[in-house]
Amino acid sequence: MVQITNEPYVHGYERHSDVIMDAIITPLASTPRAPGPAFAECTHFLKVVSDSVPSLQDCWLAHREAKLFHLRMQVHGRNALKIARYLQSVAGPNSAIEKVTYLGFASHSHYQLPVEQPFPNAKRLISSLSPEDLAEGVTWGGMISFRLKGGLDATEAFFASSQCFPLTSSLSGFETDPDQHDSHGESFLLASGLTHSHDIKTTARG
Repeated sequence: MVQITNEPYVHGYERHSDVIMDAIITPLASTPRAPGPAFAECTHFLKVVSDSVPSLQDCWLAHREAKLFHLRMQVHGRNALKIARYLQSVAGPNSAIEKVTYLGFASHSHYQLPVEQPFPNAKRLISSLSPEDLAEGVTWGGMISFRLKGGLDATEAFFASSQCFPLTSSLSGFETDPDQHDSHGESFLLASGLTHSHDIKTTARG
């Protein structure tokens, strides 16, 4: 059995956007560890009797977002790779950007993971890339991590002057959102969203 939170990506692209909903996925056939269909039937019964039933509007929104999921993920990943490449190109001793981390980079220590173990749709997308594109990286999700010199003060100043995206405590919607927590230290996450990569690069330039 797998329990997932659907808000990230599937429903409204990120957390707390269109729909707040979870999903429980059960095996089609019985196994020694799971009764399969019988377990699914029991789970469905508990959902109904406990009144944990989504509204018709929520179901319609969830169904609509699921249909567009593969298209949104392609744009999400392409934007992230473009932005990560740009940030990497300007990072260095004389730059405010100290370090950029993106799993799709060919230089990343776990680069072979997205290349060798993608889902079928992701594999088709990767196979369509040219050798030149693969040499620089692959589109593997939209989460980018980068570190600014100057610590938290520099991070807050960077986003205070941003005209493209505000500093938020939760990634949400189709927008490009940064997320910074004390546990991240001087680093923060950037979800590329569906914002045009040119707009994000313009903001990053200041």
